[in-house]
Amino acid sequence: MRTRTAVMIAVGAGLGVTVAAWAATKTPANGTSEEAKPGLLANEPNRPIANLIRNGVRRLVALRAELNLTEDQRGQIKEIVRGHKDEIVPAVKDLAAKRRALRDTVLAEEPTEEAIRAAATELGKSIGDAAVLASKVAGEVKPVLTDEQKETIRQFHFQPAQFPGTFAVPALAAADRDASGVSVLEIAGEAGRPGGLGRRAGEPGPRAGDGDAAE
Repeated sequence: MRTRTAVMIAVGAGLGVTVAAWAATKTPANGTSEEAKPGLLANEPNRPIANLIRNGVRRLVALRAELNLTEDQRGQIKEIVRGHKDEIVPAVKDLAAKRRALRDTVLAEEPTEEAIRAAATELGKSIGDAAVLASKVAGEVKPVLTDEQKETIRQFHFQPAQFPGTFAVPALAAADRDASGVSVLEIAGEAGRPGGLGRRAGEPGPRAGDGDAAE
């Protein structure tokens, strides 16, 4: 099965490993990655979190060519990320579940402040766990990169913020879809579509050119 980005979760720490690991994944023979397809990257009305991460993927698409990773670098980074799949997949699933729980609590018929704060605290713990994991993986990836590549990522990180709030930038990437069974856009879409993680594999994406979501 061809390699592609399978999972990204949104926390600020570990942007370097996100960019490097994402750029290390293979591009299909036609030169267009799955994430680069217009239908998948078009914004959708009423799904601000999905659109938030789509915007991040678009930025990564633009950055990918600038890193100019060698084949050897790609191979090393893939092995590092794959070595942490058993940690990455549960972290992503837990984050998605806690995000859904907070959303459902807020939208309950009779929400209470206590319940909302408890759900928010649980989500915060999941974000913290993911950030720690991202930092650990990033520490293993950094030695693979050249000083020039690290500076490119640093400059990318300090561009004007595109991601308001806690969910700032994608922070983890896993290389094989079959390891987790869920894509970045499915994770992003779960907050905007009740009852699941959003669009499943094989479902049609939105049309290119759809308008941005209203914030």
